[in-house]
Amino acid sequence: MQQLQKWRGEYNQIIAKYRLKEVEVRELQSTLKQVRAERIRFQKDVAKKAREVQLEQRRRELEEKRQRLRDHKEQEALEKQIKQLEVRLTHERGG
Repeated sequence: MQQLQKWRGEYNQIIAKYRLKEVEVRELQSTLKQVRAERIRFQKDVAKKAREVQLEQRRRELEEKRQRLRDHKEQEALEKQIKQLEVRLTHERGG
């Protein structure tokens, strides 16, 4: 009879430890799930920032190209005005 009570006590201790481990496993699984979700959010943020950097760089390149084209057009317009003035001067001097 005492042996049976001893076994029952040992069994109850084993069950109590098992239940504690079950709780610990659930907590660890929950933590792992949170860590994975945080990692996914971090990866999305990094990817978003990388896209923003690429888009900003592309925008700058296009802005520079637009400025060069504008400068070129302005230069052509000035050259045209200079030629017109030279022609007028030639006519004035020759006239």
